[in-house]
Amino acid sequence: MIARRDGGSPGLRCKLRSGAAGAKAVQEAHAGKARYGVEAAGVLTNAPFPVRARDLAAATGIRLLSRHEIPELFDKVFGPA
Repeated sequence: MIARRDGGSPGLRCKLRSGAAGAKAVQEAHAGKARYGVEAAGVLTNAPFPVRARDLAAATGIRLLSRHEIPELFDKVFGPA
């Protein structure tokens, strides 16, 4: 998903998982960042991130977001409910 607001364009790779969200999701977000020319990218998931995914995200500048951050993200984009 690519969002656009006030001239910015972050991209999110969203994953609904029953197990951990691995390094592949981080790789996809990183590739999407380059492919779509967005200034920032992240992975949003309901699952935990294993160490390998966290390390890769740190090395590539991909932000990792948990389901607990969805209400805060919603408020930032759409304003408080």
